[in-house]
Parts: sequence; C-alpha cells; structure tokens
Amino acid sequence: MLAALEQSLGSHSIRVGAVPLDRNHAIEMAGDLLVASGRVTPEYVSQMVEAVEEHGPYIVIAPESHWLTLAHHQPLLKLDYR
Repeated sequence: MLAALEQSLGSHSIRVGAVPLDRNHAIEMAGDLLVASGRVTPEYVSQMVEAVEEHGPYIVIAPESHWLTLAHHQPLLKLDYR
C-alpha cells in the first residue's frame, strides 16, 4: 500500500519532521508539497482546509479495499500508550 501511496502522491509529496503551527497549517504544508509536485492547485488546498473545518478531522484516504484512515484527537489529554 505504501508504494501505491508514493506513486499516487509522488516521492516529494511527503515531508518528515515538519512542525506546523496548527491543524490548518499542517494541511497547508502538506498541500504545498502537492502543489509543488503539480498534483493539485492552490485552490484545492484551500478546499482541503475547508473540508476538515466542515466535516472534522476524521479522514479516509484510500479506497474501500485498502482502508487507511487518519483519526485525530485533541492533544489536551495525556494518554497512556502501553
């Protein structure tokens, strides 16, 4: 599945170690990589931010046969990850 994501997104569309200021900035940073690779337009990135603001941060990013879901929680609670 990772190879399929890399093929779809492009090898330069993934950034490790980025430090966004907030959720919207994280989306914009990711979107900027997609814009730079020619895969989307800046308007599409704006729509990405709007979609998360409207529908929330639960995002499914793969077809049904290969579910890959990113679910998020507010970083307000200290969780025990045992």
